[in-house]
Amino acid sequence: MRQVLFFLLLALLFSKSLPANSDSVFMARMDSLAQLMYSNRHDSVRLRINELIHHELAVFLTSVNPITFPFDSLKFLKAVAPDDLSFRMITWAIPCIEKKSFYDGFLQIETENNAFKVIELKAFAGKPELNRTYGVQEWPGAVYYELIENKDKSGRFYTLLGRLQVENGKARRIAETLWFDEDQTPKFGKPVFVMSDNELQHRLVFEFTAEVPFHLAYEKQLLPGKRNKREWMIVFNHLQGNDFSTGRFYKSAIPSYDRFDALIFTKGFWYLHQDIDARAPKTKHSDYHPPEKGLFQERE
Repeated sequence: MRQVLFFLLLALLFSKSLPANSDSVFMARMDSLAQLMYSNRHDSVRLRINELIHHELAVFLTSVNPITFPFDSLKFLKAVAPDDLSFRMITWAIPCIEKKSFYDGFLQIETENNAFKVIELKAFAGKPELNRTYGVQEWPGAVYYELIENKDKSGRFYTLLGRLQVENGKARRIAETLWFDEDQTPKFGKPVFVMSDNELQHRLVFEFTAEVPFHLAYEKQLLPGKRNKREWMIVFNHLQGNDFSTGRFYKSAIPSYDRFDALIFTKGFWYLHQDIDARAPKTKHSDYHPPEKGLFQERE
């Protein structure tokens, strides 16, 4: 009975279409629905709330709102786009039991005459294969927080960095690729990752214990074999097995914090480099004056 009343209340609150110039109304609706979805509710209720979020967002993205509309205040989703703003990708997670998650999202693509085509991303359950290309109807779901523009012989493609929850005690990060075929149909997965054995992969999936943070980011670091030359690369913790000397046993691989690996883009491919120097660059500030004595020592 409570669930029936709850859904009736939601229908009253969110059944009306968005009026003109209602950006603030839309943002308030999305924020309210997200708070309900992430509260302590049954999975069926959370999935129903997400249906409302999905519908409201689809209506909004197909309205007159430009592709540059900011979603920064909505913390539950991520929106990424290339520099030319030819499209935007919006993704989010729906939390469910045992910390598992389902994923939802849209591709908003600019067409002629400032119009927008909105494509629904339909995620599938399970771990994506490392050497397979997927379409939007079988999307390897994730929440993407970074987009990198790349080019190879066939043209432009995009590398996406994302996060996802697997099960209690485990987590995943993903380095995914997005590209558009000759019909401008979006595809996920491209054989551009060159591993240490020179084998090609369509994507990288990192699975690790959820109890230790994992770093996966696009940043400037020292090139291997170069002392003073820094280039942009995808940097991540080296994953290692359990160390029984610590007295703890984790359910999955452990991110190392004294070893880092990287993907460096060269001539159309991401090449894996192990054990890079991922220290922060030394910077000098004119207004910084080091103390005359160390901590807890008295000055003369």
